[in-house]
Amino acid sequence: MCVAQKRGRIAAAALLLALSLGAVARAQGEQPFRVVATAGVRGHLAEARCGEEALLEPSPFAHLAGEIAPVLERVPLGFAFDAGGFSSPHGVSRFAVAEAPSRLADLVAELGYRALALGEEDFYLPPADLVAFARALADRGIPLVATNLVCDEPRRELCEALVTAGDGVSLFHLGELRLAFLAFVGPRALDHLDPEDAASLRLLPIERSLPEAVKLARRLGAQVVVATVDDGEGAAAFGRTLSIASKLSPEERPDFILSARGGSEVMFARPMTQEPPVIAAPIGGAAQIDLRNVGSPEGLDFRARMIAPAEEPAPAVARYLEAVGARYCEAWGGALPGGALDRDLDAADLLALTASVGQAATGADLVILPRSAVVEGFAPMRPRTLSRGDVEVGVALDDPYVLAEVDGKWLKALAKSADARKLLVFPGLEVKDEGRPGERVTLFDATVADEGLFRVVTTRALERRGPPLPPAAKFHPTSQRVRGALLAFLEVERAGDPRDVVLDPGDRMEWYGRLTADANFGGTVVRNPGGYQESQLDRQDSLTLGVTSQADFGGVSREFGWENRFDLRYRVVRDEAKGTVEGDDFVSLLSRAKWLGFRAERPKIYVPEPFAEMYVESEFTQGTRGFHHLFVRPTVGALFRLMEPVLLSVRGGFQFEALDPHRQLEPGFGFRLEAANLPVLSEGETKLVLRGFVDYFWASVGRRNTHTLRSTLDVSFALGKRFGAGVLLVIYGLRDEGRAFSVATNTTAFLRASFYGRRR
Repeated sequence: MCVAQKRGRIAAAALLLALSLGAVARAQGEQPFRVVATAGVRGHLAEARCGEEALLEPSPFAHLAGEIAPVLERVPLGFAFDAGGFSSPHGVSRFAVAEAPSRLADLVAELGYRALALGEEDFYLPPADLVAFARALADRGIPLVATNLVCDEPRRELCEALVTAGDGVSLFHLGELRLAFLAFVGPRALDHLDPEDAASLRLLPIERSLPEAVKLARRLGAQVVVATVDDGEGAAAFGRTLSIASKLSPEERPDFILSARGGSEVMFARPMTQEPPVIAAPIGGAAQIDLRNVGSPEGLDFRARMIAPAEEPAPAVARYLEAVGARYCEAWGGALPGGALDRDLDAADLLALTASVGQAATGADLVILPRSAVVEGFAPMRPRTLSRGDVEVGVALDDPYVLAEVDGKWLKALAKSADARKLLVFPGLEVKDEGRPGERVTLFDATVADEGLFRVVTTRALERRGPPLPPAAKFHPTSQRVRGALLAFLEVERAGDPRDVVLDPGDRMEWYGRLTADANFGGTVVRNPGGYQESQLDRQDSLTLGVTSQADFGGVSREFGWENRFDLRYRVVRDEAKGTVEGDDFVSLLSRAKWLGFRAERPKIYVPEPFAEMYVESEFTQGTRGFHHLFVRPTVGALFRLMEPVLLSVRGGFQFEALDPHRQLEPGFGFRLEAANLPVLSEGETKLVLRGFVDYFWASVGRRNTHTLRSTLDVSFALGKRFGAGVLLVIYGLRDEGRAFSVATNTTAFLRASFYGRRR
């Protein structure tokens, strides 16, 4: 064979080999690389039963977990990760993290996970427990990744156990493929920690740390970069992640981003820039994500779909539950000393009990909790007792309580917020007669006054989040936590159901006091050396000084009320002709005790509040009588709430002059129409307020037939919380049988200083 023919055959063989290698390379590029992502597991691997037949029953996720490894085995290259919160906040898994972290880490490895992201809900774990779990995972080659976390002393050991901002990026070698796994968590995550722990940790802004980490991963040779973002929940969280993706330049883009808890409504979307896509796994589920054309200039091709659960739970989960079940039930399955139940308890009952205990533990007037604080559908393991496991499982969070002192306007804004009522619970705070005249906000049936101060407790996470909580409240740490306070309460043996044992704030008296002090004065000074006779100059010097004071004080509970009103008016007039004379001299006290039990059950306009009342009236000087005026009128009757704060009462009783030597008891009856602090106009701290009453009483019926009218109208223009100006009109009328009706009116303008206080 000639040399030319040999060279031709060699060239042909080389060409054929090149074509074959190219085909293989293309086939490898087109061959799918598969990622399995789970999200929203929340440690919910089992339901605690602690009975004779079963200790721990597999959860729905346990059936799904067994499909992770088989799904990956169907392709040459695969990678499985969890998007955050794998071990928390469910009580069974938190127990395993604290008592058997190595066993839980074994389960993670057996299920086929290569990495776990640190999510917001992982911060529900005590930092020491989180460190132990992260170290157990690291011993099995599974990193717990928090790419934007920075630790300072004394919590540096947390970053040493995790893969954090100081470690760069996590690289995985999957055959010839290098994959970088990045995990970012939003700043709210630290709000679940005690302030001293949170002060030692920092979460770098995702918008800045994500592109920097992606560029570092590319420099290290990563062909695929996967990122997770845990920044809230639901469609809003997915939207924030999509917004972050849309602002990334080409060199800053991972191949895809997984929204850790955004899968409740959305599963896949692309920003307007087309890349990178944002994917979400279903909450408590798993997504299978197939990628083609890895490394191809045309870019990756994606396909995302949900993974269906298997009929049986994963064998690895079954072995795990068998290993920890007995220890869990021994430690947390026994009845709590104060946990005896005499009736069924559901999730709403547990939430109400948690709030009541938190209120008692912190001394607050009001507790605000998220509705998600208690697991939906909760039921205790045994119908007639609570165990520690019930509390650990049922109360999903153990955030620290924080406390603030707020005014009544803050409470009213909270009570009327539609978003707040949808997301939060605040037992005892209600809007009554909403949308109707007389609408009012009450706290355990006591009307909330704008100027009242209230101690409000909520969680640190809620306070830091802001809306739907109203602004302008400065919260401070307490020594209590949500779940911890409830457990401490139930650890003490008490007789009776804990819902009945814990003090109901509505059964306690709320004491209040309002004091106003008015000053009114006037004067005329004339200097007329010219002897003019014009009316403005032909008069005497005069000076008028007066004081008016009103005090309202008493208490109210769900079934009982005690109201007192004290009035004082005194005014003197001095001129050169008459000297000093009294212009007004009056002191009175009205004291009323009410039974509110009827209206507590049926708050209708026609349902009365029975009361007993004492009215006492006197003066500083004796006047022209032969005795000092001391008028007493005890009565009983019924009060009807026409609208808040307008009340109508009917009464019957008797009256007499206590110091009259010839005093007689004069039976009679009458009515009283009154309004207390009725706002007419309001703009910020400035408002126009009406107060007053019309009191009519017919005494000595059938004899003297004495008709007495007492009326006061107070129109004040409030300038802030403490000061105001206004006009006071007082009317007194009297008519006896056979005598003409006589009436006296007194009108004064005033400057007012006021104070309001309350305490339950």
